[in-house]
Amino acid sequence: MTKHEERELDNGSPTTPPAGRSAGSLRRQTIGALIGAAVVFLLAMAAQQFGWVPGDMTRYVLWGGVIGGLVGGSDTLAQAGKRLTRRDADWLNILVALLGMAAIAGALYAVAAGVLYILRPFLAK
Repeated sequence: MTKHEERELDNGSPTTPPAGRSAGSLRRQTIGALIGAAVVFLLAMAAQQFGWVPGDMTRYVLWGGVIGGLVGGSDTLAQAGKRLTRRDADWLNILVALLGMAAIAGALYAVAAGVLYILRPFLAK
């Protein structure tokens, strides 16, 4: 069996990452999310002293974690974008992956809003 065939059949083990995912990618995403959440928490605490942020900071901390996780997993985003663009420019691949995620999220939101619009007359009292 050649190295290429081994890589295609690799589904991951404790010592090797699954095929298509770089080693330590999930770890970098998790660390990025934790750092992002911590940084936003500290910024929100400082902003709260000036009255710029209301009492509940949960959404800010969660968004900080999301952005931190995206930054930490930028290699995974670049790989996903490369499948669409077939180019080696990392910035372009990351941008395409983020735009793709935004398009999918927008489509899901539109479907949910449409279903709610249709069901609203039946749910009204």
